[in-house]
Amino acid sequence: MPPDELDSIRSTINVLRGELAEANDPGDFAIPVRELAEAVRVLAGSGKECLSFAAGGTPRDVDTIWCQLVDQERLLRRRLLDAPESHRALPVALAHVSRAVNAMLGAFYRRRRSARA
Repeated sequence: MPPDELDSIRSTINVLRGELAEANDPGDFAIPVRELAEAVRVLAGSGKECLSFAAGGTPRDVDTIWCQLVDQERLLRRRLLDAPESHRALPVALAHVSRAVNAMLGAFYRRRRSARA
């Protein structure tokens, strides 16, 4: 994986974090937003500029955001397995993204369960 791919992953995660924060009730997705912000922070070692979700933009639905996060989680995992020494923050960033993905699943479950009640 080229070094620029890690910057691309970081930017994508940051955009998705912004979309998730913008699109939803902050209480439902506060934990994933916080975990994604931390993942972006620990991956910031390159010092390159990171893309953000444009204020006032139209965010995607949460299912799409979740699917995109799963893709980024997979890319981080592949990067870690291919070259574990390449970036010391990879395991930490991967843990934050994984926690965000799992927290979103929990929020989806709670929403669907309360909708049935």
